[in-house]
Amino acid sequence: MKYENCEDLDLLAYLRMRMHDDERKSVEKHLAACARCRHELRELSQAEDQLVQLLTPVMPPDELLSKTLLKAYEQRPPVNVSPISEVVSPQAYGPRRATASDKEHLLRYLVPWTLSAALLIVSVFLAGQVARDSTSLKTMQRQLAAASRAVTLQPTQVQAGATGKVVIMPTQSGIQLLVYISNVKPTTGSQVYHVWLLHHGVRQSAGVIKVNSNRVGVLQVPLTGPQTSSDTIGITLEPNAKTKIPLGPKVLGANQV
Repeated sequence: MKYENCEDLDLLAYLRMRMHDDERKSVEKHLAACARCRHELRELSQAEDQLVQLLTPVMPPDELLSKTLLKAYEQRPPVNVSPISEVVSPQAYGPRRATASDKEHLLRYLVPWTLSAALLIVSVFLAGQVARDSTSLKTMQRQLAAASRAVTLQPTQVQAGATGKVVIMPTQSGIQLLVYISNVKPTTGSQVYHVWLLHHGVRQSAGVIKVNSNRVGVLQVPLTGPQTSSDTIGITLEPNAKTKIPLGPKVLGANQV
Protein backbone atom coordinates (compact mmCIF):
# COMPACT_ATOMS: atom_id res chain seq x y z
CA MET A 1 0.00 0.00 0.00
CA LYS A 2 1.31 3.44 -0.94
CA TYR A 3 0.21 6.51 0.97
CA GLU A 4 0.01 9.52 -1.32
CA ASN A 5 -1.72 11.88 1.13
CA CYS A 6 -1.13 12.55 4.82
CA GLU A 7 -4.88 12.20 5.43
CA ASP A 8 -4.73 8.55 4.34
CA LEU A 9 -2.44 7.54 7.22
CA ASP A 10 -3.90 6.02 10.37
CA LEU A 11 -1.15 7.14 12.74
CA LEU A 12 -3.11 5.97 15.78
CA ALA A 13 -3.18 2.39 14.48
CA TYR A 14 0.52 2.64 13.60
CA LEU A 15 1.40 3.90 17.08
CA ARG A 16 -0.54 1.07 18.73
CA MET A 17 1.17 -1.58 16.54
CA ARG A 18 -2.12 -2.57 14.90
CA MET A 19 -1.06 -2.79 11.28
CA HIS A 20 0.13 -5.52 8.97
CA ASP A 21 3.85 -5.53 8.21
CA ASP A 22 3.34 -4.22 4.68
CA GLU A 23 1.15 -1.38 5.98
CA ARG A 24 3.74 -0.44 8.62
CA LYS A 25 6.50 -0.36 6.02
CA SER A 26 4.42 1.92 3.81
CA VAL A 27 3.73 4.26 6.72
CA GLU A 28 7.40 4.31 7.72
CA LYS A 29 8.39 5.13 4.15
CA HIS A 30 5.93 8.03 4.15
CA LEU A 31 7.14 9.23 7.56
CA ALA A 32 10.73 9.27 6.37
CA ALA A 33 9.83 11.89 3.77
CA CYS A 34 7.08 13.80 5.58
CA ALA A 35 7.98 16.15 8.45
CA ARG A 36 4.31 16.99 9.05
CA CYS A 37 3.33 13.39 9.75
CA ARG A 38 6.41 12.84 11.92
CA HIS A 39 5.30 15.81 14.01
CA GLU A 40 1.76 14.39 14.20
CA LEU A 41 3.14 11.04 15.35
CA ARG A 42 5.26 12.67 18.06
CA GLU A 43 2.22 14.56 19.35
CA LEU A 44 0.12 11.39 19.49
CA SER A 45 2.89 9.55 21.33
CA GLN A 46 3.25 12.38 23.85
CA ALA A 47 -0.51 12.46 24.33
CA GLU A 48 -0.66 8.77 25.23
CA ASP A 49 2.25 9.18 27.67
CA GLN A 50 0.49 12.08 29.38
CA LEU A 51 -2.82 10.22 29.53
CA VAL A 52 -1.23 7.53 31.72
CA GLN A 53 -0.74 10.16 34.41
CA LEU A 54 -3.79 12.36 33.84
CA LEU A 55 -6.71 10.05 33.12
CA THR A 56 -8.76 8.26 35.73
CA PRO A 57 -7.92 4.53 35.55
CA VAL A 58 -10.84 2.44 34.29
CA MET A 59 -11.31 -1.13 35.41
CA PRO A 60 -13.59 -3.73 33.79
CA PRO A 61 -16.91 -4.70 35.46
CA ASP A 62 -16.67 -7.22 38.31
CA GLU A 63 -18.56 -9.87 36.32
CA LEU A 64 -16.19 -9.60 33.35
CA LEU A 65 -13.14 -9.55 35.62
CA SER A 66 -14.37 -12.70 37.40
CA LYS A 67 -14.94 -14.53 34.11
CA THR A 68 -11.47 -13.57 32.90
CA LEU A 69 -9.82 -14.77 36.12
CA LEU A 70 -11.75 -18.05 36.01
CA LYS A 71 -10.48 -18.67 32.48
CA ALA A 72 -6.94 -17.93 33.62
CA TYR A 73 -7.26 -20.24 36.64
CA GLU A 74 -8.39 -23.07 34.34
CA GLN A 75 -5.01 -22.83 32.62
CA ARG A 76 -2.96 -22.22 35.79
CA PRO A 77 -4.47 -22.56 39.30
CA PRO A 78 -3.68 -19.77 41.76
CA VAL A 79 -0.78 -20.37 44.17
CA ASN A 80 -1.19 -19.94 47.91
CA VAL A 81 1.30 -17.44 49.34
CA SER A 82 2.02 -16.22 52.83
CA PRO A 83 0.46 -12.95 53.92
CA ILE A 84 2.65 -9.92 53.40
CA SER A 85 2.83 -9.40 57.15
CA GLU A 86 4.56 -12.80 57.48
CA VAL A 87 7.09 -12.06 54.78
CA VAL A 88 8.14 -8.56 55.85
CA SER A 89 7.44 -7.06 59.23
CA PRO A 90 6.49 -3.37 59.11
CA GLN A 91 8.34 -2.88 62.39
CA ALA A 92 11.58 -3.97 60.77
CA TYR A 93 11.79 -0.97 58.50
CA GLY A 94 9.29 1.47 59.97
CA PRO A 95 6.27 3.03 58.26
CA ARG A 96 6.67 4.19 54.69
CA ARG A 97 4.38 6.67 52.98
CA ALA A 98 3.50 6.13 49.33
CA THR A 99 5.14 8.68 47.05
CA ALA A 100 3.97 10.12 43.75
CA SER A 101 6.45 7.91 41.90
CA ASP A 102 5.03 4.83 43.66
CA LYS A 103 1.55 5.73 42.51
CA GLU A 104 2.74 6.33 38.98
CA HIS A 105 4.54 2.96 39.01
CA LEU A 106 1.37 1.21 40.15
CA LEU A 107 -0.65 3.05 37.54
CA ARG A 108 1.71 1.96 34.79
CA TYR A 109 2.05 -1.68 35.74
CA LEU A 110 -1.03 -2.69 37.73
CA VAL A 111 -3.78 -0.83 35.88
CA PRO A 112 -3.74 -1.69 32.16
CA TRP A 113 -5.50 1.12 30.34
CA THR A 114 -6.35 2.33 26.88
CA LEU A 115 -7.72 5.55 25.49
CA SER A 116 -11.24 4.53 26.39
CA ALA A 117 -13.16 2.32 28.76
CA ALA A 118 -14.70 0.48 25.83
CA LEU A 119 -11.38 -0.55 24.35
CA LEU A 120 -10.06 -1.61 27.76
CA ILE A 121 -13.05 -3.85 28.45
CA VAL A 122 -12.98 -5.38 24.99
CA SER A 123 -9.22 -5.97 25.20
CA VAL A 124 -9.57 -7.76 28.55
CA PHE A 125 -12.29 -9.97 27.12
CA LEU A 126 -10.34 -10.70 23.96
CA ALA A 127 -7.21 -11.56 25.92
CA GLY A 128 -9.14 -14.38 27.57
CA GLN A 129 -9.92 -15.87 24.18
CA VAL A 130 -6.37 -15.99 22.80
CA ALA A 131 -5.85 -19.70 23.34
CA ARG A 132 -9.08 -20.56 21.55
CA ASP A 133 -9.17 -18.12 18.67
CA SER A 134 -6.15 -15.90 18.05
CA THR A 135 -7.36 -15.08 14.54
CA SER A 136 -10.55 -13.47 15.86
CA LEU A 137 -8.50 -11.52 18.40
CA LYS A 138 -6.29 -9.96 15.74
CA THR A 139 -9.24 -9.23 13.48
CA MET A 140 -11.21 -7.46 16.21
CA GLN A 141 -8.16 -5.48 17.36
CA ARG A 142 -7.68 -4.21 13.80
CA GLN A 143 -11.35 -3.27 13.64
CA LEU A 144 -11.08 -1.33 16.92
CA ALA A 145 -8.00 0.52 15.72
CA ALA A 146 -9.69 1.38 12.44
CA ALA A 147 -12.83 2.58 14.22
CA SER A 148 -11.03 5.12 16.42
CA ARG A 149 -10.16 8.51 14.98
CA ALA A 150 -7.68 11.20 15.95
CA VAL A 151 -8.23 14.83 14.99
CA THR A 152 -5.64 17.59 15.30
CA LEU A 153 -6.79 20.83 16.90
CA GLN A 154 -5.58 24.04 15.25
CA PRO A 155 -4.50 27.03 17.39
CA THR A 156 -5.76 30.58 17.00
CA GLN A 157 -3.69 33.74 17.27
CA VAL A 158 -4.69 34.02 20.93
CA GLN A 159 -2.24 31.23 21.82
CA ALA A 160 -0.41 30.49 18.59
CA GLY A 161 1.82 27.81 20.14
CA ALA A 162 -1.04 25.75 21.54
CA THR A 163 -1.47 22.16 20.36
CA GLY A 164 -4.19 19.59 20.85
CA LYS A 165 -5.66 16.27 19.83
CA VAL A 166 -9.14 14.82 19.91
CA VAL A 167 -9.47 11.02 20.00
CA ILE A 168 -12.90 9.58 19.23
CA MET A 169 -13.62 5.98 20.18
CA PRO A 170 -16.96 4.26 19.43
CA THR A 171 -18.74 2.58 22.35
CA GLN A 172 -21.93 0.54 22.60
CA SER A 173 -23.99 3.58 23.59
CA GLY A 174 -22.23 6.33 21.61
CA ILE A 175 -18.63 7.53 21.67
CA GLN A 176 -15.85 8.17 24.15
CA LEU A 177 -14.27 11.59 23.59
CA LEU A 178 -10.71 12.32 24.69
CA VAL A 179 -9.45 15.87 24.36
CA TYR A 180 -5.74 16.50 25.02
CA ILE A 181 -4.31 20.03 24.95
CA SER A 182 -0.75 21.18 25.59
CA ASN A 183 1.44 24.27 25.33
CA VAL A 184 -1.47 26.35 26.61
CA LYS A 185 -1.50 28.85 29.45
CA PRO A 186 -2.16 27.25 32.84
CA THR A 187 -5.54 28.03 34.35
CA THR A 188 -5.66 30.10 37.52
CA GLY A 189 -8.40 30.42 40.10
CA SER A 190 -11.77 29.52 38.61
CA GLN A 191 -10.51 29.69 35.01
CA VAL A 192 -11.22 26.72 32.73
CA TYR A 193 -10.82 25.75 29.10
CA HIS A 194 -14.34 25.00 27.86
CA VAL A 195 -14.84 22.37 25.15
CA TRP A 196 -17.74 23.16 22.81
CA LEU A 197 -19.28 20.85 20.20
CA LEU A 198 -21.24 22.22 17.25
CA HIS A 199 -23.60 20.39 14.92
CA HIS A 200 -25.36 22.36 12.18
CA GLY A 201 -24.73 25.54 14.14
CA VAL A 202 -26.15 24.23 17.42
CA ARG A 203 -23.60 24.52 20.25
CA GLN A 204 -23.36 22.10 23.20
CA SER A 205 -20.89 21.81 26.05
CA ALA A 206 -18.73 18.69 26.29
CA GLY A 207 -17.03 19.71 29.53
CA VAL A 208 -14.20 21.80 30.91
CA ILE A 209 -10.46 21.33 31.33
CA LYS A 210 -8.11 22.55 34.04
CA VAL A 211 -4.54 23.04 32.80
CA ASN A 212 -1.65 22.35 35.17
CA SER A 213 1.73 24.05 35.50
CA ASN A 214 3.09 21.75 32.80
CA ARG A 215 0.64 23.46 30.42
CA VAL A 216 -1.20 20.19 29.82
CA GLY A 217 -4.87 19.33 30.24
CA VAL A 218 -7.14 16.38 29.42
CA LEU A 219 -10.89 15.83 29.15
CA GLN A 220 -12.35 12.32 29.04
CA VAL A 221 -16.11 12.13 28.55
CA PRO A 222 -18.69 9.66 27.16
CA LEU A 223 -21.14 11.15 24.65
CA THR A 224 -24.50 9.86 23.48
CA GLY A 225 -27.33 11.06 21.26
CA PRO A 226 -26.91 14.23 19.15
CA GLN A 227 -23.48 14.99 20.63
CA THR A 228 -21.99 12.04 18.77
CA SER A 229 -22.75 13.75 15.45
CA SER A 230 -20.85 16.98 16.12
CA ASP A 231 -18.98 18.33 13.11
CA THR A 232 -16.97 21.11 14.79
CA ILE A 233 -15.12 21.44 18.07
CA GLY A 234 -13.91 24.64 19.70
CA ILE A 235 -12.06 25.34 22.94
CA THR A 236 -12.30 28.70 24.68
CA LEU A 237 -10.68 30.10 27.81
CA GLU A 238 -13.48 30.98 30.22
CA PRO A 239 -13.53 32.80 33.58
CA ASN A 240 -15.34 29.85 35.19
CA ALA A 241 -17.10 26.56 34.43
CA LYS A 242 -20.61 28.01 34.62
CA THR A 243 -20.68 29.83 31.28
CA LYS A 244 -23.51 28.67 29.01
CA ILE A 245 -22.08 30.37 25.90
CA PRO A 246 -18.47 31.28 25.06
CA LEU A 247 -17.42 34.48 26.80
CA GLY A 248 -13.67 34.13 26.47
CA PRO A 249 -11.37 33.87 23.43
CA LYS A 250 -11.18 30.77 21.26
CA VAL A 251 -7.83 29.02 21.68
CA LEU A 252 -8.11 25.78 19.66
CA GLY A 253 -10.55 24.25 17.22
CA ALA A 254 -11.16 21.81 14.39
CA ASN A 255 -13.75 21.31 11.68
CA GLN A 256 -15.02 18.02 10.23
CA VAL A 257 -14.70 16.20 13.53
